[in-house]
Amino acid sequence: MLDEEFWEPYFSPVQHMPRPYVPPSDDDDEDWDAPEEERARRFGTRYCELWLSEAYPDQVHQVTERLPGIPVEVDAPMLRAAEVEFGPLREREDLRRAVRQGFSSYFVSVVLPDTE
Repeated sequence: MLDEEFWEPYFSPVQHMPRPYVPPSDDDDEDWDAPEEERARRFGTRYCELWLSEAYPDQVHQVTERLPGIPVEVDAPMLRAAEVEFGPLREREDLRRAVRQGFSSYFVSVVLPDTE
């Protein structure tokens, strides 16, 4: 049997992506006047921007493979973060959809710009 020292360079602990903190946008004054769905789309866009800045290439690939859907490993933390700003989303399919649309639109424009 081989020692742990032998195997150590070949294996590393799984690193989970922390949920990015989504600070208020710079145009928050405008956000208060915008319809709630538009604010939710902007939230999804900001979330994606921050998520991409911290994501590993294999995570980006995973999202790319699942488009137009979003993997639950990304979707669930994003919706939980959105609930901090918009309140419970369980009964608000319109807002959940808008957050996801903002994320997906930004993701495609940055990662797959030739497919738009």
